[in-house]
Amino acid sequence: MTFESKFLTTFPCWLVATDEAGRGPLAGPVVAGAVALRVESQAQLKQVITELRTVGVNDSKKLTANRREAIAVRTWKNLQITWTQLDAGEIDRINILAASLQAMKLAAEEAVSSDKNLPVVWLIDGNRKPKDANAAWKVHPIVKGDSHSALIGLASVMAKVQRDGIMQKLHQQYPQYGFDQHAGYPTEKHRQAIINHGPTPIHRQTFRGVREYLTR
Repeated sequence: MTFESKFLTTFPCWLVATDEAGRGPLAGPVVAGAVALRVESQAQLKQVITELRTVGVNDSKKLTANRREAIAVRTWKNLQITWTQLDAGEIDRINILAASLQAMKLAAEEAVSSDKNLPVVWLIDGNRKPKDANAAWKVHPIVKGDSHSALIGLASVMAKVQRDGIMQKLHQQYPQYGFDQHAGYPTEKHRQAIINHGPTPIHRQTFRGVREYLTR
C-alpha cells in the first residue's frame, strides 16, 4: 500500500496533489504545482508511486537544483501536470496564505479538467484548504505532505522549478537585486538592494522588509 492509498475508496477517480513555492520571498509570484492521476485501481496507483520514488521524487527542498530540473523535464506517463502563479499585487490584495491556497486550487482544477465527471480526491501540502474548494471533492490537507506523498512531492518540484525560472527572467529585468541568486527570498544582499534602490513593482508591498521603503 502507498501513502496515497488510504484516501481512495472508489475507482476510477482523480487523485490530484498540489504544493506551492514562494510563500516566504519578498518579491515575485507564488507558484502552485498540481499533479493529477486518473486512478483505476490500487495496483495502478502503487505502480505510479513506485516509479516516482525510484527516480528520486521527494520534497523539493531536499533535492538539488540539478535534480529538480532533471525530474521536471521527464515525461510522466498518465500524469496531468499543471502550474499556476499569483503575482505580488494579488498577494498584497488577499494575503500570502490565501494566495497560496488560491493558486493551488486553480492548478488542481486545471489538472482534472479533462474529465469533470470523475470523483476527485485532492491532497494539499499544509494544514489548510481553500474556503471555496469544490464541495464535491474530498479534500485532505497534509502537514509535510511533500515528504509523505510522492505526488505532492512531484507537485512541489514542479512549482519550485517553474518559480525559479520566473525569477531568472525577472533578474534580467531587475539585475541589481540578484534574483538569480536568491529568487526573491530575504537574504542580506536582497535586503540591502531594497534599501539602496527601493522596491520594484514585483516586490510584495505588504511584507516587512519592503513596506518600510515604499515611496510615500
